[in-house]
Amino acid sequence: ISEGGSFNLTIQNNGRFSAQINFPGEPTEQFTGQMGFSDSLLVLLDDEDEPGDEAFLTISLTPEDLLLANGILEFDFDGDGSFEDTIIDLRMER
Repeated sequence: ISEGGSFNLTIQNNGRFSAQINFPGEPTEQFTGQMGFSDSLLVLLDDEDEPGDEAFLTISLTPEDLLLANGILEFDFDGDGSFEDTIIDLRMER
């Protein structure tokens, strides 16, 4: 993303989400799945993953109503079928 890419996340009222990740010169990657909360964690399950492969992000809410989420997710950045650990630091604004 810091190299000119973008990330778009759409969340429905029922917890379903869709995400699009754009990297310069690459086709858009799209993901859909289900999300929910467990204590101070945001739990994500991609539709292509098996139960038990959930991703967990730590969340907090700032006084300015920003939702902060961070943790480690896996992405296949180079398209070789091997997923690399990726540090995620999201600042979400309604």
